[in-house]
Amino acid sequence: MAQVYNISFTTGYKKETPLTEPCGWTDVKVKQAWLNSAAALSAITGAGAAVAGLTIFAINGALLLAAVPFFVASGLIVNHARSLIDYEDPKVLTELRKNALDLSLPKIVEKHTWEKLFRFEILSPTQFTTFYRTHVDALSFNEMLTFFHVAKKGLDAAITQAPVSAAGKEPFVIPSPTEWKSKFETETKGLRCDQIVDRYSLADLKTFQIVPDAQLKVLDDVVAANHVFSTRREELQRQFKDRTPYQHSALENAKRLAELQFASHYSHSMLSHIDRRERDEISSHRSLYRSRICAEKQAFNNFEHSLTWHTYGCNVHKHQAIEVRRQEMEHAIAQLKEERNACLLGINMRASSDRLPLIAARSTAEEIKNLTIRKAEEDFRRETAPIRSEIDALHAKNSEEHEAKIVSLEKIFRAPVQESIGWNGEV
Repeated sequence: MAQVYNISFTTGYKKETPLTEPCGWTDVKVKQAWLNSAAALSAITGAGAAVAGLTIFAINGALLLAAVPFFVASGLIVNHARSLIDYEDPKVLTELRKNALDLSLPKIVEKHTWEKLFRFEILSPTQFTTFYRTHVDALSFNEMLTFFHVAKKGLDAAITQAPVSAAGKEPFVIPSPTEWKSKFETETKGLRCDQIVDRYSLADLKTFQIVPDAQLKVLDDVVAANHVFSTRREELQRQFKDRTPYQHSALENAKRLAELQFASHYSHSMLSHIDRRERDEISSHRSLYRSRICAEKQAFNNFEHSLTWHTYGCNVHKHQAIEVRRQEMEHAIAQLKEERNACLLGINMRASSDRLPLIAARSTAEEIKNLTIRKAEEDFRRETAPIRSEIDALHAKNSEEHEAKIVSLEKIFRAPVQESIGWNGEV
């Protein structure tokens, strides 16, 4: 007997406070209050660090940077608090329902989740059914089945939650896949029965009575025939391996030895050594020039600081001296960067030159490895040819028998059958 799905998410639950009644602080409001408090605390901490950093900037400016994460965290917390949707607020819920009418069903689910869609009636049961059919009409049969199961899972999750309104209301109903039986018939018109088994779930075809019982029996026979064919194929493969144990062992040993010889070739270790040397030299030179550039900047900062706090002298002359010193610093830094880039280029060129002969040697070693493996495979094929021919003949016979079985089942599947009444029950 077919299982009938017709589930209301309020069924079996006690009456709760109706959604339209005032209920004070909701869980979302409490969470938003906590988040806003955390954001305020983070902002206050960041402001304190910033003030301290500005006050003692000449001694330690790191406090200014330390304040940045607190401000960022405060902003993120505020955004998260604002993004929380209070579904238990009647005004908010009314606006959500109104906005949902302009969206497709997948967009509504993406915004609210299936569970909240059903539990808070973002769409009314009638609207949901209309939106569902509109979306599913454009899907393939398999996509429709997937969408159906996802929607049913969401409905099942919703009915486990405490209801938000009184029981006895109109239930949510997910249209049965049986409504789209013609879509399945159109898609499978040019497919053989074995292709249908590969592409569609027999469990769903049975549950929703998409095909008559006689054709379901044929599809079950196709599954059984496929199983027999696969089992026989695996058995023949085992027979071949069992009858050629020494040849398989020789082939695997030859491949393993060739791989080991290639892996132990001197070019690998030499290339790795060159890579490490290049990285170390580049890191060392970058660090050296970074220190020299920082020293130039620090010298300028010290000069500027001492001249700025000097109590004597014309301000114009001070600014002119600072600008001259700034230009000298920028010129020195530019020269240091040119020297650094030239050094790095020289390191790269020297490493590339050292790699060339090693790369050529590694390529030669790889060619030798491949030749060795190909020769071992040729020897294997030659030594196992008689047994392989025998096994191949058995494989061909197995394939012919399977094809003949599928052809006979296809004739039965496509033969005129008494149409059974499809199940038009709903979920």
